[in-house]
Amino acid sequence: MCDATLYSESPIFSYVVPSSDACKLLSIKLREHGVNAKAIVYPTVPKGKERIRIIMHSYNSKAEIEKLAKILNAK
Repeated sequence: MCDATLYSESPIFSYVVPSSDACKLLSIKLREHGVNAKAIVYPTVPKGKERIRIIMHSYNSKAEIEKLAKILNAK
């Protein structure tokens, strides 16, 4: 199960992927699609709280954000 932060006053968002292996694989998939998002895994975060760190910028286009959402929502 994955969970995204829905609101933040920071440009940094976390997308929780509670498995180091799944988190690393998602990070690779994002990179393959041109999205620079880092896997943050144990021991940096507790086991079961692994996450993808996403940093949004003012220059990100709507198409880039939609691509990110599509990848994250893919089953």
